[in-house]
Amino acid sequence: MDLILGCDTDAHHCRWGSKECNHCGFDNYLATTELEVVNQGCTPTFCAGNRMTVIDVTLALNAVMPKISHWRVLSEDTLSDHRKISCRNIKGTNWTTYNNELQTKVGLRLGPLCKHTSRY
Repeated sequence: MDLILGCDTDAHHCRWGSKECNHCGFDNYLATTELEVVNQGCTPTFCAGNRMTVIDVTLALNAVMPKISHWRVLSEDTLSDHRKISCRNIKGTNWTTYNNELQTKVGLRLGPLCKHTSRY
């Protein structure tokens, strides 16, 4: 199974590019999982006023790491205080398989939110 997670951790740690470290339990939790931090560099993922920090973390199972390329924080406006992160070319995604696996693993039907649209 391939698994990539995007998390708004509200946690600061040098492991994912933050210049601060608040010795969060989130980093301790990660040590008990098979998840790897994908973040590269220290480009802020959260920008509000004069506050800029890295609190958004991308995680992936070790087996999927070779499929991830060019992880980066995009500079385009998102109408949010969080920046958009890109780490995968979704054009090659099989959306039918994605929806079926998501429904099976999560146990609920999400409907149009997970359907491929022309904007991708």
